Amino acid sequence: MRFIDFQNKDLAFTIFARPLDVDINCVPEHLQMELIELQADLVIKSKFNHIDLIDFYKFCLTEEKYKNLRIFSRNITSLFGSTYICEQFFSRMKYIKSKNRTRLTDENLENSIRVSISNIDADIESLAVQALDQPIQ
Repeated sequence: MRFIDFQNKDLAFTIFARPLDVDINCVPEHLQMELIELQADLVIKSKFNHIDLIDFYKFCLTEEKYKNLRIFSRNITSLFGSTYICEQFFSRMKYIKSKNRTRLTDENLENSIRVSISNIDADIESLAVQALDQPIQ
C-alpha cells in the first residue's frame, strides 16, 4: 500500500479507531448492523475506553456476534503489522550490535535477536533450577 492510498482509507481508519462514534449512514452496509449493536452495548462501551484498541477487537468482540467487524479490524491491522515487526527487528538489532560489538558473532546476534523479539517471557527461576539439577561433567 502506498501513502496516497491512505487517503482513500480515511473512513476505514475512522471506523476502526472510533467504532462507537462513527456515523452509521457513512459506513459500508455489511458493517452497519454490527456497529449499531456495538454502539448500543453499554458493557462494550465501558470496556472500549479501558483497553488497547487491538485487544478491544480481539477480546471484546465475539466472532459469532461481530464477525464482519472482526474481519474488518484484522484487515486494518494487517496493513501495519509487517512494518512494525520490521522496524522492531532493526531497532533491536542496532541496540544489540552497539551493546555487544566486541563479542558479537553472527550466531550470537541471531540468538540475541530471537530472544529480544520473542513474545515469550523467560522463566529465569525455572531455567536456573534446571541448570542446577544437571550433573556436572
